[in-house]
Amino acid sequence: MVSSSKSTIIVLERKKSRRDSFRLFLPERKCIPFFFEKETSCLDNIKALDPDLVILGSLLSAQILRVIHALRAKEISIPVLVISEDPAVDQFVLPHNFEHVRIVQSEGTNKIKIRSIIADMLKTTSEADNGRAIPLIVGDSAEMMRIKGMINELSRSTEPILIGGEPGTGKELMARALHCQSDRGENRFVKIDCASLSGKMDSSFGYDSVTGRFGAFILDVHLSKLKRANTGTLFFEEIGKIPPSLQTQLLLILEEGAISDPASQIKTPVDIRIVASTSIDLNRFVESGEFRKDLYFRLKVFSIDVPSLRNRKKDIPLLVDYLTDRFCMDNGRSHFDIPQHVKNVFTKYSWPGNVGEMEDTIKQVMQGNDESWMSDPALLQDRDGSLKYQVDVNAYIDSLVELSDVKNYTQDLSNISLKHIAGEFIARVEKKLIGIALERTNRNRMRAAMMLDISYKHLLYKIKAYHLI
Repeated sequence: MVSSSKSTIIVLERKKSRRDSFRLFLPERKCIPFFFEKETSCLDNIKALDPDLVILGSLLSAQILRVIHALRAKEISIPVLVISEDPAVDQFVLPHNFEHVRIVQSEGTNKIKIRSIIADMLKTTSEADNGRAIPLIVGDSAEMMRIKGMINELSRSTEPILIGGEPGTGKELMARALHCQSDRGENRFVKIDCASLSGKMDSSFGYDSVTGRFGAFILDVHLSKLKRANTGTLFFEEIGKIPPSLQTQLLLILEEGAISDPASQIKTPVDIRIVASTSIDLNRFVESGEFRKDLYFRLKVFSIDVPSLRNRKKDIPLLVDYLTDRFCMDNGRSHFDIPQHVKNVFTKYSWPGNVGEMEDTIKQVMQGNDESWMSDPALLQDRDGSLKYQVDVNAYIDSLVELSDVKNYTQDLSNISLKHIAGEFIARVEKKLIGIALERTNRNRMRAAMMLDISYKHLLYKIKAYHLI
């Protein structure tokens, strides 16, 4: 906040007439307004200005979502007022259940009413600063809207929940959203990584193979975490890897609402909401006897299946913007618009590592200050370090239509040879794409041929024909 006596308000409005209108009715004696025409400039200045309120004007629904997502990227609970000319914008934004976001229609809403709404929202700023921020779940696909609805409903329950999904899909994010939206949201969210816990217990923490107890480790670490989660939420990550002794302890919490001290056998009452995640089929573990059947059915009272990224491709462009904006905010970088051809490439990729892999990819290219991936339909680096390039040929060919050469051809309609034009432009496209492949592979012809999906011999012929030696 720029001044302790006046509220700082950011207004993002692309129309000059509406910016002038805002200047007239925002009370300067009570607030300091800052006006922006472009969303990237607005986002660049959010952190420095530290506003008490953000007003979004006549923007497209996708732009409104991007700005709200960017504000929530660092769990900033700044109130946002959307004053829209589009009567359908509330249908686009409201289903996301954003905190501290209010939508009013400019049509039919007088300035006095808007002033009253602004004053009311500014009063919530101090509460928003001190309150908890609900983790942001990015996506407006049918699959993610269904999950957001489930989280909204299940947050009112105290029953255990099992969250399933591939690695990197955001299962912990769902668990935290459940916790924060519930009545327990002001209390602790305690996470237990079952995979690392199992490894530690099998080594140097006093495991007794006769009694099946874990001695000092249970007393010092395990019980401590369970007690810390009292009146809050206890999240078991990768529950399928939980050791047998802890399965018994967890079942006791679910059935009796108590934890047991292995040394004294004294039971202590607790009030804990259990949420667990798994990326494996627990049924298989139940059948093999590695996971207790009674515990499995107690955990699976309610379940949420988080879809893989390849099964919700509609969300990928929104996620690209969100992750890029979050990186920029975290690292003090200028915000920018990701070109559509890059989003197209990201959408076509299968993302075996899901959102986690996408986040790592964006971090890698941005930390290396290599922004050529935005101007070149280029791109991805997989786990073993070899490069995979997916070329958006359609976007490149579409751009040729606007070339002066094509326009020159169409000026004389009596001299149009489709065969001649097609041959010439196919040659141009081939030469361009082969050049990209050779550059991106450091002129490794074998890798370039694999990338272009042609034979090595055929590539050598093309290189010679197009004088690319």
